[in-house]
Amino acid sequence: MRTILTALMLFCALVCTNAQTDLKNMTEQEFRKQKQEYLIKELALTQEEAKEFFPLYEKFQKEKKQIYDENQSLMDRADIAGEEEYRQIINRLLDLQIMSDELEKKYYNEFSKILSYRQLFRLNKAEASFQKYLLKEMSRRSSKAK
Repeated sequence: MRTILTALMLFCALVCTNAQTDLKNMTEQEFRKQKQEYLIKELALTQEEAKEFFPLYEKFQKEKKQIYDENQSLMDRADIAGEEEYRQIINRLLDLQIMSDELEKKYYNEFSKILSYRQLFRLNKAEASFQKYLLKEMSRRSSKAK
């Protein structure tokens, strides 16, 4: 589960960062809107739930992206590291994983005040299926462009 969540976090951050390039002129705001519409449908959110959930969800995504960015920076630095620096990088990566897990737990506790546990459970699945949807959409668009 942790591996899936980490992969999901990395992919979402990557897609957010490169949304304009990868999604053929889709702005970050358009990407966010599309993702929100998808999650509303998949989680069967009411208007009130969506209104409360998405500001918190966006804050969660920003904080996850900060952790992801630091993780990537460390991984890039590791290409030219010495033994002592590898030790420091590994320790910081482990700290970041703990921070990520704690962040997720914190926000899921907050989400549970808005969403049912069934909706919370389905959130990870919906995020993963949104990724698949985006990949298919990018593939479809590039096929049309050829």
